[in-house]
This record gives sequence, structure tokens and C-alpha cells, in this order.
Amino acid sequence: MRVEQEKGKTVAIVEKERTTACGSCPSSSICGVPKKLELHIECPNGMSIQAMDELEVEIPQTPVTRLAFLTYGIPTILFIISLFLTSEIFQLSDIQSLLWSLLPLSLGFLALRGIDRTMRGKFRPKILKKVGS
Repeated sequence: MRVEQEKGKTVAIVEKERTTACGSCPSSSICGVPKKLELHIECPNGMSIQAMDELEVEIPQTPVTRLAFLTYGIPTILFIISLFLTSEIFQLSDIQSLLWSLLPLSLGFLALRGIDRTMRGKFRPKILKKVGS
């Protein structure tokens, strides 16, 4: 990976070309996956980088299934439970149950927004060191 640009000496825009995975793929010309992956990475304090410096970058392993469950599963489960409670336990009409069930669904998404803000830095790529200088 190479630093292509800098913004205020704190954020480097790093580009990585996808050559191995896309090179042998027959549908690479019509695929929607970009040929270049662009990462915006904060530079550590005390490290000075210039355009075209070669860097070693760590990209954390993210358990995609866990993140997908948090994003889609939790609000859906909240919606289904509240739909069941409002229609079967509280004996509301279908429309009323649906409208009341939108409240826990919205609260689930708001809670996820708060979780995202607290955990955002945990999954970001980090510059470890310069290579070859």
C-alpha cells in the first residue's frame, strides 16, 4: 500500500489495487467491485509521512456475521416480539400492533447508532510503520 495524498498531516488516503482476486475473474470487466480500494487512515502521532511513502497497514479482522446480526437481527427480533405482544397479549388491532411495534424497532436502530459511535475506532485500519525508509 502506498500513501497517495495527505490531508492536514493527520489523515492519509491509501490506495490498494485488487490484482490477485480480480485478475483471474472472468466477470471483472462488468463487476461492481472497484479495482482500487481507498482507505482513509489516521496517522499516528509523531509519524511524518509523505505522498508515495510505502506503509505497513493493519486491518482488523471483523466478524461480519456478528456485525450483520447486530445490524439486522436485533431490531428485527425487537419488532417481532413487540408485534406479538401488542397483537396477542394486549389484543390490539393489526394496524395498532404494527404502529406500536415500530417504536421498539426505531429504538433498536437508535441503540445501534450509539454502539456504532463507541466501537467505531475498534474496527478502523491503523498505520503500523513506514516500510523501506
